[in-house]
Amino acid sequence: MTTLNTKLGLVVYAPLWYLLKNCSPLSCLRVAVKQKVAIKGMKLWVPSQVFTQAESLEKQNTLKVLAKKKAQPALTRTQKYRTADKYREEVAAVDMAHVKRLDPSVTGLPMSIWLSPRHGDYSPRLWVAQDYGEQGTAGEWFIMSVAKHSKSVGNSGRIDIDDFEIIEKFIRKNRKLLEACWEQDTCFDIDDVVARLKKLSTAQSQG
Repeated sequence: MTTLNTKLGLVVYAPLWYLLKNCSPLSCLRVAVKQKVAIKGMKLWVPSQVFTQAESLEKQNTLKVLAKKKAQPALTRTQKYRTADKYREEVAAVDMAHVKRLDPSVTGLPMSIWLSPRHGDYSPRLWVAQDYGEQGTAGEWFIMSVAKHSKSVGNSGRIDIDDFEIIEKFIRKNRKLLEACWEQDTCFDIDDVVARLKKLSTAQSQG
């Protein structure tokens, strides 16, 4: 009877575990065999160690998924994207004579950014270099919306998800100032902007 119960437990428990915990059938069968799952009467008996092992596997899988998401570019998290043509169209509409650059030493960001007065029928924008330091080139930007829920609105390349989150912090600290710059009809006083800017701390700029 014990052997019959054990075999019955393996047959019933492995598929059930697969449905409940979404593990592979082979993994479920191995767990069932190792723990000698048995049927007592009409009820399925499962040792607590089985759940402990399964939860450990589940946590490992969750960490793998999170690590995979971490490695993906920030663009995969944003709400909407503009096509490459729309991006080029928006960049072409910028009057470079009115664009002002702010280096990392001023903002606390790891890369340079550019500000400009309003151009076209767009919401407030922040132009972000895709390279660290002061080596970013105007026109080769990662464009961020300064709206309440920041998002990318088009780019010509990629940006790391950690950098995306750091830029979000900067926007949250300086949203009113960035919006005020955007609302100007012509060039704004960059010295005044620098004086009012809230620089990110070292800890904040490192995520």
